[in-house]
Parts: sequence; structure tokens; C-alpha cells
Amino acid sequence: MLAVLATEIHRPFMRSMFSPADAEKQAAREAIAGRLALMSQRLKDEYLFGDAFSTADALFYVMVRWARDSGLKIPDRLIAYAERVEARPAVQRTLCVEGLA
Repeated sequence: MLAVLATEIHRPFMRSMFSPADAEKQAAREAIAGRLALMSQRLKDEYLFGDAFSTADALFYVMVRWARDSGLKIPDRLIAYAERVEARPAVQRTLCVEGLA
């Protein structure tokens, strides 16, 4: 899952943030939206692998947050997912330390 997240979602985010061409940025945003929709369909439980929070969830949460903050349409299931992750005490502390709360 970490490899999928890194190559299929993170990489397009880098293109959407750093590409000099607007068409490339838009194509990357469309790719991200499509992959988030697929991940939303895969998410059947609380977290990516069921009821247990994993390293993959930590990485995926960051990407869902990036999508939300960049104005991408996020499936409702992923909004609920992000809210569950953000409710975790360690995540709340980290967001405060990083100035993101």
C-alpha cells in the first residue's frame, strides 16, 4: 500500500505542485481525484487495513489533507476517514506542533 500511495497519489501531487505547465497540473489533479475515488471504494473499515491504524494510514491521511486543502473534490467516505484520523490524540498533537490545527 505504501508503494501504491507513493507512486499513484504522491507522484501526481508533486506534478500538480511543481510542474510549470498548467495542462500538466490539471492532468495531475484529475489523476489524483480518480485515484482518491478508487481508494474511497477500497476503504471498507475504519482504516485502510481494517480497524488498526497503520503507517499507510498516516501517509494516506496527509494526501487526503493535501487534496482537501488544494480544493479537490473528495469523496464523503474519505472526509469521514480524515476526521477519524484527525481525532487521534497523536495526530491532534502533531497538527498543533506543526501549526496546522
